[in-house]
Amino acid sequence: MRIRYDMKKLPNGQWCVYDIFTGIVAKHNGTNVIGLNITQTDQMVDLLNERDAETCPALKPEPTYH
Repeated sequence: MRIRYDMKKLPNGQWCVYDIFTGIVAKHNGTNVIGLNITQTDQMVDLLNERDAETCPALKPEPTYH
């Protein structure tokens, strides 16, 4: 799976999910993904990367023909 989102701890101690291509804090349902605990942040990274892979046709696996 392609990775677009990752997590980092900010200087103020909060965790955030950010877009590794732009460096901008990610949004989920219109809200910045910041201030979650480490477990929630990690789960959100997985969720956003899964959704990104689903919406990008180039990342979908090729069908297998037998």
